[in-house]
Amino acid sequence: MAKTFIVHKKKQEHRKNESRKKTHKQLNEFYSSDQKEKEKIQSVEDQIFEHLKQHTKKVLKK
Repeated sequence: MAKTFIVHKKKQEHRKNESRKKTHKQLNEFYSSDQKEKEKIQSVEDQIFEHLKQHTKKVLKK
């Protein structure tokens, strides 16, 4: 009886751990994709800023 109880508890703990791993993996993927998106937006903003800066220099020279 004690052995089946221990096995049952181990299986329960294993299922909980698997569930936690799955949740952690999903959160990790979400935040990493969110971070990539932010970096992409920042890169585009930097390019636009640089372009405007160059354009302003050209206009001021004229």
